[in-house]
Amino acid sequence: MARYSSPEDKDFQDYFVTYDELFDLCELENRKRLGSGASATAYKVFFNGKYACLKLGKCLEDQWAFDDESNILAELKGAGGAPLLYCVCNNFPAMVISYRGGTSLYNFCRYNDNLSLQTLMRIFVEVAKDLEEIHNCGYIHNDLKSDNVLIREVDEGVL
Repeated sequence: MARYSSPEDKDFQDYFVTYDELFDLCELENRKRLGSGASATAYKVFFNGKYACLKLGKCLEDQWAFDDESNILAELKGAGGAPLLYCVCNNFPAMVISYRGGTSLYNFCRYNDNLSLQTLMRIFVEVAKDLEEIHNCGYIHNDLKSDNVLIREVDEGVL
């Protein structure tokens, strides 16, 4: 069985697992499809005692993209709201990352057509702060769009 380290651990280095180990680690019976893009489908799963996101590539040729993304996520360690990397498959394009929940900025604005200017400005300031955190880690987000920004409602409004 694969050794598993939490991303919160300071010596988070051993996060590679095989395809079989990945599915042993995830509880898939109650998985929920979160969405699908050109190269991957994301599922909400139960992993190591909490909800997580299982991201599965659609073809083996996408392995390089998963390797790149997992390296970046491991370095970001959640900066700017980026998901935490829990494990990545070393022989198939698949990874498990933290589940952030919420709704996309696109859907939030679409279903809340009477948002105040104050609320919109708060959202944009928070997005700018998150981007600054990512930039301070040496990365530039190259796929910023309303579908890639998650909004969570909290007691004080939106986050």
